[in-house]
Amino acid sequence: MYKKVHDQSSFRMHDSKAVFDMLALKQGDCFLDLGCGPGDYSLEASVIVGDTGTVYALDSSNRMVETLGILSKVVDGGYPSV
Repeated sequence: MYKKVHDQSSFRMHDSKAVFDMLALKQGDCFLDLGCGPGDYSLEASVIVGDTGTVYALDSSNRMVETLGILSKVVDGGYPSV
């Protein structure tokens, strides 16, 4: 499940598909990304839960949360569930 990758978020270090498969996340679900960092898991979860789901992203760094807020609006047309 772990890949040796340096200077990247844990999203790229782990098999993220396996993580989401184990969670059985689906359309309409609610997802909490605690310690979200730049939001890689949050954005991926948003795609899975869709417009009817909700993704909450929390981090101790305001800068990370602000970055995710910007990314969730501009990347790939936006992620409204974040």
